[in-house]
Amino acid sequence: MAYFYFYYGSILRALKKVVFSLLVAILILVMGISRIYLGVHHPSDIFGGFGV
Repeated sequence: MAYFYFYYGSILRALKKVVFSLLVAILILVMGISRIYLGVHHPSDIFGGFGV
């Protein structure tokens, strides 16, 4: 029974990491697109920043 809780907890931790990583990636992408839309940067600046 204790093994079930340990295994279930590790799955939840992994799922939280994946969800957090996806949210951060989406935030970074939206930020880059918004900077192009607002005319603050050229697309080459944003793609160069993504590459770094």
